[in-house]
Formats: sequence, C-alpha cells, structure tokens
Amino acid sequence: MQEKDDISTSEEGINLKELFKIVWEAKGFVVLVSFLFFAFSVYYVKSLPDSYSAYGTYLPSADSEVTLSSGGLGDMARMAGLNIPVSENDKVTLALEILRSRKFLRDLILQKEILPNIGWNLTSDEVAKMPKEEKEELLQSATASLSGTFQVSKPRASKIVRIYVNSGDPLFAKQLVEWLIEGVNETMAEDDVIEAKKSIEYLKTQASKTSVSDLKKLFYGMIESHVTTIMLAEVNKEYVFKTLDPPVLPIWPTGINKLKIVVWISIAGLVSSIGILLLVFYLGYQIVEPKLFRYTLRKI
Repeated sequence: MQEKDDISTSEEGINLKELFKIVWEAKGFVVLVSFLFFAFSVYYVKSLPDSYSAYGTYLPSADSEVTLSSGGLGDMARMAGLNIPVSENDKVTLALEILRSRKFLRDLILQKEILPNIGWNLTSDEVAKMPKEEKEELLQSATASLSGTFQVSKPRASKIVRIYVNSGDPLFAKQLVEWLIEGVNETMAEDDVIEAKKSIEYLKTQASKTSVSDLKKLFYGMIESHVTTIMLAEVNKEYVFKTLDPPVLPIWPTGINKLKIVVWISIAGLVSSIGILLLVFYLGYQIVEPKLFRYTLRKI
C-alpha cells in the first residue's frame, strides 16, 4: 500500500510538471489573452459615467411644529367645555410629502432650468412652446428622472432629515440639495401665508357680525395668531427645515469601484487563457508558438 501511494504521488507530480510546462511554452498566448481582457476592462470602466454624491443634514425649525392647543380652535374648544386631546400638526411630514410630489418637482424643473442636467437639452421657454400632449409627456419623464436622483432619509426615532443626491455633475448634485430644501421651505411658507390671510378675512367678518364680547375677543385672538404665522413665514427663510450641515461640493466620485472591475476582469482573462490551454491539452493537442504571437496546434 505504501509503495502504491508513492507511485500515485509521483505520477501526480509528473502530471503537474507537464501541465506547467504546457502553460510555460504558451506563455505568450496567456499574456495575449490576459492583455485583451485587461484592455476590455479599461475600455469598459471608462465608458461608465462617474457618479458624485452630495447630501445635507436638516433639523425641523421651531416654527415647523404647531399644536392644536396653541391656536384659536383650542381656545374655542375649552370655552365650549370640550376636552380635545392635543395633537401635533407635524409640518415636517407634510413637507416631506410635498418634497416627493410630482407637482413640486415639476415646478422645480421649470424654475431652475434642470432639464439639461437630467438628459433633456431644453429650456423652460422651449418646453412652454411645445404641444400640450408632448409637453406633458416630457415633464412626466423628467419628473420621474429627477425623483430617481435624490433620496430623503428620516429615521423614526430622530428628527434629523438628510437629503442625498447622486449625479454625474458634482456641482448639480450640491445645488439640487440646496434647491430642494429652499423650494420646500418656500412652498410651505407661501401655503401658510395664503391660508392665514383667508382665515383672517373670515374671522374679521365673523367678528363684525357678533355682539358677544367674549366671541369678539376670541376672534381677534385668533386673528393675532394668524398674523404671527404670516410674520414668521415671511421673515424666516428656513420656515420648516433648519440647516444643520449644508451640502458641500463632492470631489471624489462614488459608486462602482472601477479599479476592482479592472482587477477582476484581468484575473478572469488569466484564468480563461489557462483554461483554454488545459482544454486543448485534454483533447490531445498543445498550443505552440513557433513565432511571436503566431500559434499552432500540435498533436501530443
């Protein structure tokens, strides 16, 4: 048994030496195939677009949370003897929904001339001159494309909101984060101002119709609250989101590691060339190189 194992081991050693000799004699073939794989990998990674990531960190401002008990409705409920639980009107949740809405993104595309940055070399004036159906189709496609460039992150246990933008243009990635926050702050402020002015007109009308002093006092208190809302919305530029960490211009591309792609494709080329040699060997042939980069099959 010992003698048999020695013979088997010896035969394996001879076979391995023969295989190594075959690979060595066709080393030019191995180098050529590996180089072709390497050249393809370099061409491939150069065709991949660079992607840059920018993000900003934001915190809800003091004006973004309004409770029911702080308004005139709470005062009216208490006067009527009703026990209404205090519920928080979270403007942050509404702002995040607006941020993802198609209307908001469509307005942003036209206002900031974003179309060239997301694949359409058109201006807002050119879009306005388009036929209605063509314009609608374009804006729907552009809105979907823009929606895919950014991501909003807000953990449930935290009030911090982060907006991430990925784009092939680092400057656009940074600007889009800023435009999204500025736009949602302005939209929320404008909506609150409009609603407050409508409420003031209504309350003034109701106050002029009543002769009850307590009701007049309540109505004017509610008017004062809405005036305060208008003042805060017009003065505070960071009406809903306060900037905690502004976005910076990304310098290094993110995403796919191109160096790893080149390395792995090159390794695949080396393994493939050796595999071809072994396949030819097991078929009873051998690749020989009589001249530089000229190969022939020789029967073993």
